[in-house]
Amino acid sequence: MCVTMDDGGTKAVDRARLFAGAVQCQDWDAAARLLAPDCSYFQVARDVRGPQTIVECFQHDRKWGADQFDSVEQERSAGPGPDGRASITCLYHIRHKGHCLTIRSEHIVEMDEAGLIGRIEQVELASQANALFRFYAKVGIIHKPSPEQ
Repeated sequence: MCVTMDDGGTKAVDRARLFAGAVQCQDWDAAARLLAPDCSYFQVARDVRGPQTIVECFQHDRKWGADQFDSVEQERSAGPGPDGRASITCLYHIRHKGHCLTIRSEHIVEMDEAGLIGRIEQVELASQANALFRFYAKVGIIHKPSPEQ
């Protein structure tokens, strides 16, 4: 059973905000402590489990962006999501070779019975992915998925 907005308030949104803030500040220990031991993270090309592995995914993605682009600034926020769950929105402001792009990603967050984040699911936003791949082409970046993807 997941704790949702309908189950007594804003617990899911509060936890999602804390998680978003920890990731934003790269406080990886705090982010991991908000995740249930059996937490699942579903992305378009991968499904990972466990706090340490999930945190490593966020670290890897941040490092990859920093290594590829001149700059990447991120803004994360959380609020009510569908069906009483919470939603984390991330804006990425990317600059490279004189070009700029802002794209958005969404994650749906569910709580477990202990009040920890039990599930995170990345929402596929095709228009955002398409814009990013057009940007890659414009600035000459070839994106090869990592082996775990």
